[in-house]
Amino acid sequence: RGFALVLDASGKPLRRAAQVTAGEALDIQLANKERVAARVAAEAGNADTPKPAKKPDKKPAKKPMVKKPTKPSGDDGQGQLL
Repeated sequence: RGFALVLDASGKPLRRAAQVTAGEALDIQLANKERVAARVAAEAGNADTPKPAKKPDKKPAKKPMVKKPTKPSGDDGQGQLL
């Protein structure tokens, strides 16, 4: 885990989501000193806030095994050894 410093367009640090408005440009400084530019999609508490994408299931569902019918051999299922 790390941290990020989020700055508004004038370079002031933001402490609350309520401080930004939709469409506002942000400057994000990550812990390793990298910078990312971002734009606010929706205001805090707005019902139109985009929801994060659902994570895919780790494993796909397995198909149920279907037992294939066997042909009767006429020897009570014992088969032939020779």
